[in-house]
Amino acid sequence: MKNVIVLLLLVTFVLLSFCGCQHFDLRFVDEWLGNKEDTLKLPEEMPAEFSFALSWGSEYGSYDSSTGVLKKPYGDKYVTEYAMSEEELRAVYKLIYDLDIFSYADELSDDDYQQVTDVGIYLSLTVNANGLTKTVSAECAYGWYAGKTDKARAYFNTVRAIGDMLEATDEWKSLPPRPYYW
Repeated sequence: MKNVIVLLLLVTFVLLSFCGCQHFDLRFVDEWLGNKEDTLKLPEEMPAEFSFALSWGSEYGSYDSSTGVLKKPYGDKYVTEYAMSEEELRAVYKLIYDLDIFSYADELSDDDYQQVTDVGIYLSLTVNANGLTKTVSAECAYGWYAGKTDKARAYFNTVRAIGDMLEATDEWKSLPPRPYYW
C-alpha cells in the first residue's frame, strides 16, 4: 500500500514539474510514512562535556566556561579568570535546556526583535554538549525586552539571567568599569 501511495505522489510530482511548478516539497510524505526526522535536543541531565560561551549586556561582557575567561572588551586590565562551580553550571544548563536552543535559528531575525542601528547590544549564546555545538545570536538588540515573539523574549531572558549570574560574581565586580570615552 505504501509503495502505491509513493508511486502516486511521484507521478504527481513529475506532472507538476512538467506543468511549470518550480517547487513541490515532499517532506510531508516522510512524516506521513513515519520517517519523521528527529530534532536535536539537549539531554535532560547535564552531560560531563557541557560548556557554553556568552556575550551579553551593556558593558559587552563575555564568558567562556571552557576556558574560564571572563572579560569586558576594553583591554587587558578588563580580563579575569572565573571557574563556575558545578552547581552554577547545572543552573546555566537548566536555563539553556528549558530554552530548547536547538529549536532556534542561528541568528534572530528582524521579525523576532526590535533592532537599532547605533545604540544596541550584541547577544550571543554558544552551547557545546554531547559533541554538538549551537550558537544563537542577535545583533543590535535594543534592550532586554525587545522580543516581538515569546520565543525571542525567552532567548533574551535566558541570556540576561546567565549574564546576571556572572555580573553578581566577585570576579566580575573586580573588573574596572567601562572607560569614559566622551
